[in-house]
Amino acid sequence: MRSTAWSQTESPHLSPDDIAELIERGPDAGAGGPSIRHLSRCEVCMAHYSESVRDLAEWTTAVVPFEDLGLRERRSQPSRGWWAGALVAAGFLIVAGGLQLTRSRPPAPSPAAASVLELASARDLVIPGGEAGAASDLISYRSGPDDRRAVERVVDDLREAYERGPRTSNSLYELSASLVATGRTHLAEDYIAEARALDAADPRFLVLDAILARQNGDTTAAVNLLREARRRAPRDATVALDLGMVLSDAGLSSEATALLREVMRRAPGSPLAARADRVLKEPSGR
Repeated sequence: MRSTAWSQTESPHLSPDDIAELIERGPDAGAGGPSIRHLSRCEVCMAHYSESVRDLAEWTTAVVPFEDLGLRERRSQPSRGWWAGALVAAGFLIVAGGLQLTRSRPPAPSPAAASVLELASARDLVIPGGEAGAASDLISYRSGPDDRRAVERVVDDLREAYERGPRTSNSLYELSASLVATGRTHLAEDYIAEARALDAADPRFLVLDAILARQNGDTTAAVNLLREARRRAPRDATVALDLGMVLSDAGLSSEATALLREVMRRAPGSPLAARADRVLKEPSGR
């Protein structure tokens, strides 16, 4: 079990209401408020803010069909100036905090961590960050004592680095995912619980929880966790692929097929698309 001496907490993240208020106030948010100061320092909150602004811009230009009276109408939208102001505010905050809007997508894991995640992703559900292994033939990192020790050293190094600090959401994810990938379930559960307490909205940790639920034989929990991850990250091909594979195994072939085909559209030519194609071609599950 994890030592209680390591169970330290980080400063809390902004709530969804705080982020919504910043967007609503737009350029009038000001540079000196505590929420803005926190946003400029916290990559997790900045990612959520950036994604909210992007989703708002997409929503205001969406056309939604209405079936009543056979009419097709445009959804009632906020004024263009309102959401444009939010985008201006986003640019202001990014400059003020020295951050970039593109950081809404988590950075790729370190090469050492990625190699561990890729090996695990070749065996079952794809772990975010290990997508390159999705198309590989089923292999095991336990091919020999030397390989096993090398992988374990990588995980131990990630754990030591995280506990030594700085403790970021990305270093916590790399550690948690690597523990899941190597079957160190109890430690993985501890770190995932810590991550979910700090940032329940991060879909990467929902995927890790789903993988653990699947390993424990709880398909219902795995499906529910992946559905929530998809709600949080509707454009993420990895989440769509994992949910499609779990649903395929559960016999829900129609929904699974739609998700797998979506992966092939979103990420053509990628390892994720290759895995989706392979699952689609298998006659009865994987």
